[in-house]
Amino acid sequence: MPLTAKTLIIMLFVLTLASGIVGAYIYFSYVGPVEKLEEGNIPTLSQVLDRIDKVEYSIKVNETSYIVKLDNDPGTRSGVAELYYANGTLVYQIKYTYSDELLENVTTIYPNGTSVEENPQVYEPYFKTGIYLRLAGQKAEIGPAPGIGPAYLIYYLTDELDIDWKALTSPRGGQPSQLVDINVIPSDVEFMGETVRGVTLRFIPTNPLFSPTVWGMPEYTIDLVVANDIVVAPYYKMVLTLQAGEYTAEVKLTSISFS
Repeated sequence: MPLTAKTLIIMLFVLTLASGIVGAYIYFSYVGPVEKLEEGNIPTLSQVLDRIDKVEYSIKVNETSYIVKLDNDPGTRSGVAELYYANGTLVYQIKYTYSDELLENVTTIYPNGTSVEENPQVYEPYFKTGIYLRLAGQKAEIGPAPGIGPAYLIYYLTDELDIDWKALTSPRGGQPSQLVDINVIPSDVEFMGETVRGVTLRFIPTNPLFSPTVWGMPEYTIDLVVANDIVVAPYYKMVLTLQAGEYTAEVKLTSISFS
């Protein structure tokens, strides 16, 4: 039976609609981490830690490589995080306890037995990001920080950079953050030895020299996936450029286990 023009138009419309549905399915299967962030509920530290047993990641700061191993006990809300050089030599460990909202106690213990009580509120940003970062005059101080960086980095940056994830998909448009421009790229992400669907984020500071927070000064590349209802960053890199030079930190998640 010959096809009429009307029939052809209907068929083309159906094919276009079907391909659009498939395309939308593929797209949204990748951007699940952003959809999770769009819910707008930044979990507290305890809401993440209470779901985690162990985290291990490597971190390269400038040209020096380290390994972090964290062993968390949700039952007692306490844990130990250890920092090693890449050759396996222990640098130090921290012992911590936490409450519903905050780190309560943080103690640094060195291999010779010396211990130092840290201010938990000062250490908390480093614990949440896995990176020690502060400005010292015209220079920066940067280093590894034992903690849960891959499991909390994006939540910390969401709060610190005042990111409104809903603005990314709002029909009205809008700027998700006044401190950084955000690019979202659906991508295949390496997570726990497998390739899974996720996103790669790129944060570009809008005016780094006048950022109200040091965390708004670097550029970031961040891979994200959703695991155990947590938005996890299996890989992220931070690059801070100052007149004194360039400072970099690159984190790769090795493993994470959930309670």
